[in-house]
Amino acid sequence: MTGDSSIRPTRGYLDPVTWQASSKARKAATSAFPPDATSLAHEADSVDISGAGELLASLTKDLFWGVEPRADGAIHVEDIQKAYEGALSQFKGRLADLMRTEDIDRSGEAVLQTDATGQIRVVGDHPDKAQIEALFAEHPELGNEFRHLAATAGLLGAVEEAKPFLAAYAKDPEAAVQRWAQLFSNERQSHFKLRVTADAMDAIVSTG
Repeated sequence: MTGDSSIRPTRGYLDPVTWQASSKARKAATSAFPPDATSLAHEADSVDISGAGELLASLTKDLFWGVEPRADGAIHVEDIQKAYEGALSQFKGRLADLMRTEDIDRSGEAVLQTDATGQIRVVGDHPDKAQIEALFAEHPELGNEFRHLAATAGLLGAVEEAKPFLAAYAKDPEAAVQRWAQLFSNERQSHFKLRVTADAMDAIVSTG
């Protein structure tokens, strides 16, 4: 990753953000895409670091709604962010239309997130909890879009979180790796939720 907020596949080396991004991409492919993409994600676990960078580039177009490397060969984070925001806006519109059609009550707050199996669930109590969850079961493409958004939000969050590390790494690599060792942990998970109220839908992204 360079100072211009890009992810650049390299030969024999991946900077920490790209390593984290490739991990996010593999998880995204596993949870949001059909078996052919999932098999590619599993294959990534056995390739070397440069192969992981190349895999990230090859998956980008599907994962990020058509985003491709620019003329400089880098995948720019701002392009992914723009594509994500556009897809999120479209998703909100589709969900609002379906909730209106099914006469689902939006007067109270409903928070949506995926469970351990990847199904979309309503957190806590809501008068139309069962109806909202059934909506995603009856429209699987809607659930796929939700998981797709969650995967991309996690990647963008990882890139943003790594910025201070990269600045420190440029000054003292060893100290930076020790200080931000958690960035390399596979235990870290991103959490994506969608808060639905009467007049808004807001995405909530956290890492822990």
